Formats: sequence, structure tokens, C-alpha cells
Amino acid sequence: MNCFTIHSKYSARILNRYLLYTKDLRKDKDVICLPVYMADLL
Repeated sequence: MNCFTIHSKYSARILNRYLLYTKDLRKDKDVICLPVYMADLL
């Protein structure tokens, strides 16, 4: 099961989608790619 399947199944409960990412902070459409070092800010 990938993250897009999970999002479509639980879209009523999920407001923001985050992806832990090894590069700089960026936003792809409705997914926030968060660097690993910022994970404790979630």
C-alpha cells in the first residue's frame, strides 16, 4: 500500500501529508517534503 492509497482512504482524517526527505525542505502539490533533521518538529 503506497502513501497515495492511504491518503485516498483516510482523506477525511488527513489534513497535511508529510514525507521525510533527505534533501532540502520543499512542497510538491499537497505533500510537504520534510528533511529528516526537522522530523522532531512534527
